[in-house]
This record gives sequence, C-alpha cells and structure tokens, in this order.
Amino acid sequence: MKKCLTRILALCLILALCGGGSGAALAAVKTASEALREVENLIADGRLYDAALACSDGLDDFPSSESDFQKLWDKIADACKKDLPKTGELVRTFRFQGGNELRLKAVSGHAEMTVRDVDSDDFARVFVREGESTTVYLPAGEYEIGYKIGDIWFGDKVGFGDFCESYSYSDTLLIKYTASGGWVTYYYYEFEL
Repeated sequence: MKKCLTRILALCLILALCGGGSGAALAAVKTASEALREVENLIADGRLYDAALACSDGLDDFPSSESDFQKLWDKIADACKKDLPKTGELVRTFRFQGGNELRLKAVSGHAEMTVRDVDSDDFARVFVREGESTTVYLPAGEYEIGYKIGDIWFGDKVGFGDFCESYSYSDTLLIKYTASGGWVTYYYYEFEL
C-alpha cells in the first residue's frame, strides 16, 4: 500500500511539474472551431498579420478543417490587397541620389528589395509589383542586395512577414563611375526578381 501511495504521489508531482496537472494540459488544447474563431476575431480587429499566422497554424494543426481555414486565408489576402504599395521606393536614406541605375523587374511575384551600402549603412528599400519595373538611382559604392518575393503584403512596417521567399546575393555589387576629359560615365545594372 505504501509503494502504491508513493507512486501516486510521484505521478502527481510529475504532472504538476509538466504543466500544472492534466487539467491545465487539456485546457491548452484548442479545437478547430476555437482556432477558426480566433482567426476571425483577429481579422475583425484588423490584425491581419497575426490572423495569417494563426490561420497558417490552423491549416497545419487541423487538416480536416482545411477548407474553412482556406476561406479565412483568402479573406486575409483580399483585405491585404488594398495595402499593396505602388511600384517604387518605400524608404531611402542615401544623402545623394547618384547617377548609376539599378533597374529592377518583378517576374516571379511582387518583390521587395533592399540595397544597402556596405560602408555607410545607407539603404534603399524598393517595392516592385509583379510584371512591373522600376529604377533606383545609386551613388558609387559597394552594396549588399537582398530581396523577397511574396503575394500578401501586410503594410510597409511588416512587409511580407514570414509569407515569402527570401533571397540574397552572395557577392556585393560594386558600383563606380569613371571620369575622363570632363565626362562622367555612369553604369546601369539589371535584375529580374
């Protein structure tokens, strides 16, 4: 009897240490309908990025409710379409614009590119809608380039968030100009994203 009581007390201690007992562990488990309701509430509150994260989790956790989560995902995507920026620069910290051209064309989806000067840490952040092109004018310098391709834009602060493919160029881009006889030669570079 003493051994049995000791085992029961040990089991209670283990349950308490692992999550406050079986009641607390069961309380943390959501149903599909609760997860759907959470996504709907986040959409209603205008927290579209949080809604997308919760919806993505719901798609993974509740495959039997995939069509319901997919409808909410489509609702989130439709709500985000109004925030899709126009093609062009979103932010620019360069003091001078420069005459060298970086021509960008989005062919694989909407693209967000960041071009950062290695020495000064100045940067330009550019958005290009799928099928459109833009030009960024840069001063001479050495640049790190990274870009993201996505479909759902969650506003300028979040961008594509976790719902995109991220890329970076392994080499830096060296942009220089040459001057000869009073003439300055500028260069241009083209990227298809």
